[in-house]
Amino acid sequence: MVALATVVVISGACSAQGSSDASGARVPTNRRPADPLVSGLEQSPALTDLGIPDLQHATVDRRFHTGFEDPADVASFYATPQSALTHHEVTTEQVHSGGAAHKAWVTGAGGPGIERDGPNHRGYPTIQLHKLTNPGAGGAQSPTLTELWVWLDVKLEAGQWFSFATFSNDRSDRWDRVVTVNLDPAGYVDVFHVPRPNEGRPALQRTDVHFPMRTWVRLTTYLDLRPGRGAIAVWQDGVLVTAARVDPDLGDRLEQAHFGLYAPPEVAAAVVYNDDLTIAEVRVSPP
Repeated sequence: MVALATVVVISGACSAQGSSDASGARVPTNRRPADPLVSGLEQSPALTDLGIPDLQHATVDRRFHTGFEDPADVASFYATPQSALTHHEVTTEQVHSGGAAHKAWVTGAGGPGIERDGPNHRGYPTIQLHKLTNPGAGGAQSPTLTELWVWLDVKLEAGQWFSFATFSNDRSDRWDRVVTVNLDPAGYVDVFHVPRPNEGRPALQRTDVHFPMRTWVRLTTYLDLRPGRGAIAVWQDGVLVTAARVDPDLGDRLEQAHFGLYAPPEVAAAVVYNDDLTIAEVRVSPP
């Protein structure tokens, strides 16, 4: 067991690329190679209907990256308390890359008063983007793209869920408006609190792509919180699995998020590892 740790990198967009003519001179072009963050993401007419552009032509601007290696990276963020049933730490026992990953696990079903941040199981550090640079100035400007590598072992009963990610445009402790990326009891990745809070009405939902257990999976989430353009899409290993409209209610910035372990108290056992988390602002121009 090692102490909670992450790595943060804030960086700008890649420089423009060019090609060579017959003489070998560099000829500037307007096309950039796809950033690894957007590489291989499946496109669909459903995305066009939601106003989500072809991300192969996206420019990745400011980004937050953590590989869960350095404790200083999340020292200023809130982390959920350890409890008798829900635990989390940084570990070396299961990693996607580097030397560490974040682990969270549940050792029993909960109930009233058991979890300090209950009643749900919660095991994670929050990622409070508005604290990273120019504190108080705001988080990441929409739209954003988030990539997370997940290793999960859980068995869900009817009516249960497991949440991979929670995104909020509220920087307060209330997290008044959230959108979540979840796993349903049938084993499919879905989204909730869309288009409005406490609703689950996706525009697209795949029910033929199961989320595999006990292996590393790449989850990519596009989130736009701009008024009148709100939308979310989620890819599993590059395959588009769900998408929906989002009515954000307030603001157009992603202020904070959490990953790790979030599940209802009835879930009695679960283990999840997170690694190589990236949250980036993206801009899309015509190809």
